[in-house]
Amino acid sequence: MNRFPVLYIEEEVLFPLNSIPYILNNGHEILTIERAMDNFNGKVVVIPSGISNLEREYSTIAEVVSLDETARGIRIVLQGEDRCRIKSIREIRGVPFADVEVVFEEIEDYRKALALTRAVKRLLLEFTALSEAERAPGIEALVQENDPVTFLYRTLSAIPLNNNVKWHIYQLEGIETKLDKILEAISTDLEVARLEKEILDKVKDRLSKNQKQYLLHEQLKVIQKELGREEDEDIQKLKETIEKSNMPDEAREKALSELDRLKKIPPMSPESVVIRNYLDWLLKLPWNNGKQEEMDIKKVQEVLEKNHYGLEKVKETIIEYLSVLKLTGSSKGHILCFVGPPGVGKTSLGRSIAEALGRKFVRASLGGVKDEAEIRGHRRTYVGSMPGKIIQEIARAGVNNPVFLLDEVDKIGVDYRGDPASALLEVLDPEVNQSFMDHYIEIGYDLSHVLFITTANVTYSIPPPLLDRMEIINLPGYLEFEKIEIAKRHLIPKIIEDTGLRQRDFRVSDGVIKKIIKEYTQEAGVRNLERSLRKIARKIAREKAFGSRRIPRITIKNIEDFLGVPKFKGFKKKQGVGVATGLAWTPVGGEVMQVETRVMDGEGNLILTGQMGDVMKESAMAALSVIRSNYKKYGLNRDFYRKLDVHVHIPEGAVPKDGPSAGVTIFSSILSALTKKQTKGDVAMTGEITLSGRILGVGGLTAKLMAARSAGVKNVILPLDNERDIKEVPEAVKTGLNLIFVKNTEDVVENAF
Repeated sequence: MNRFPVLYIEEEVLFPLNSIPYILNNGHEILTIERAMDNFNGKVVVIPSGISNLEREYSTIAEVVSLDETARGIRIVLQGEDRCRIKSIREIRGVPFADVEVVFEEIEDYRKALALTRAVKRLLLEFTALSEAERAPGIEALVQENDPVTFLYRTLSAIPLNNNVKWHIYQLEGIETKLDKILEAISTDLEVARLEKEILDKVKDRLSKNQKQYLLHEQLKVIQKELGREEDEDIQKLKETIEKSNMPDEAREKALSELDRLKKIPPMSPESVVIRNYLDWLLKLPWNNGKQEEMDIKKVQEVLEKNHYGLEKVKETIIEYLSVLKLTGSSKGHILCFVGPPGVGKTSLGRSIAEALGRKFVRASLGGVKDEAEIRGHRRTYVGSMPGKIIQEIARAGVNNPVFLLDEVDKIGVDYRGDPASALLEVLDPEVNQSFMDHYIEIGYDLSHVLFITTANVTYSIPPPLLDRMEIINLPGYLEFEKIEIAKRHLIPKIIEDTGLRQRDFRVSDGVIKKIIKEYTQEAGVRNLERSLRKIARKIAREKAFGSRRIPRITIKNIEDFLGVPKFKGFKKKQGVGVATGLAWTPVGGEVMQVETRVMDGEGNLILTGQMGDVMKESAMAALSVIRSNYKKYGLNRDFYRKLDVHVHIPEGAVPKDGPSAGVTIFSSILSALTKKQTKGDVAMTGEITLSGRILGVGGLTAKLMAARSAGVKNVILPLDNERDIKEVPEAVKTGLNLIFVKNTEDVVENAF
């Protein structure tokens, strides 16, 4: 057993009978070499450090045969001596040492080793001949070597294989095994070299063919010039098309200028393809081609009524907007923005407006768009460049005055490629979009005739400058009776048509639809309702496809056979001390939630659980502070909190929750737990609480009241600040609800307990 210092070297592999130069890069390496020179006759164990999945069973013992100082650092030459098996590695005084056993390799089958040596030599000669390069002195010397062991290690060092592969071969047992692996690796590289040569030959042939075509084309141009035909037919047709087009003067001049460039460029040139694509886009754009619209306001109203049930205020706002458009003849003004939960009909409203106006309808989804070039286009200097979504969709529409729906405008992202929302400012600003500049087109395009409509689920994620250009129209969602009517008027007829059923095969009563709404869907829109009805229709279609004569009827009792176990059991208030019912707003509509509080012996800690956001946590702290500062009113001891821990929890802990409107609910829950008094079972509440006990107004009233109706809550506590806002809530939502307006916590206690 021998012990030597370990030198880890980068990007190099050293084998016995070979030498390599190496520059010492750091103090650790210098210290290792100093120790080797002083105590071990310059001998070290060399291990490569730049190899992935490094196997360290075998390595090489090397001797430092020279050591010089250079401008780059200390340069040493390592001479590989013996192959060794590493038993262990440990660090002693900052230097790694390896306990190794020298391995003397013997040839087991000399005839096989000699045959493998000759085979490797033959492949090496073939490889150098295939590369059309002169034989390197190293390869020439290898071919002359006859000893299999010497040939093995010198070949392993000289051949152009990956260091990982070389090191893996080095770890193998037996001279014959290593030679066989080298033969396999060189054979693979030789096959790759053959394929590479074949590809290069084909590329050379293609290049020579292109050059030939270019020369013939130049000769043809000279012949045509002599004959008085200076332009070929393709260029002439393009020129005539440009001159006859309805482009504005600026665009025509740009097109003719690019056409002149095209004449001077060889047809096979990549630049020729770029220019032709550019001219195609210029000719495809409807510069002055607008579809004559049918601005009949009565027809607009009829179409909206036909296609959409409910949404009376939304339809009224659309009619007002289009009335102004008819009288002024201009779409200048705020852009319509439909905001609401998924499935309430935002996109279909835009389609209905286009149908009512007799205009083309185009749509571009902006969800997940992070590259400004998606809006403004890519410059022509980039490979595969093309116009942005705006120009592309208008070219596809073929008219310059379509109804253009920009979907999911609240989901635009921002990253290093620019800010698409800022690019939309020019698109949606009626004052400047007469000359919208797309980077690809490079000519101002008039977007003032386009009727832009945007949709979003929420407004808080839309940048304020962009939001300022929009007329917000809120679509809060549908009430239960509205969903039933929508299903009967629109969803069921569409499903019958799509699934190939007859009307008598798919009869769904109001009671069944109501049960689906309550127990299988929990949404503001009707998308999941449609999905559930389609699932029922598919099961009936399956029975018909199998030839069944008895088509199953759909009843309240057998609905589970079609849709499975109900997903929602409806809201049931949990009675008890420390429980309060609140109303919350979410991006998919209103929601009824319960806040639970428990008090226990402790040290005055406030524990908050249930995925609360920072704002909601602050509301809980404020609620507890209000109770502490008014302890006498609530019959509590002055130091009640010192020996108690208050734990506030909002169920469904995996769902994130935030916002200040839960302040009143948390206050009532904590007070109930401390006073051992229950809140009323038929009361739900919402409102922000301050340290002085005032109740501040909140948003999302319509969605919250709709959730209260769906949950069967009769009494709703609201901030007094929202009393004027309640006028904006549809009467159908308020009907049957007792709205209680409070201005401070005293009013809350009076009505909630």
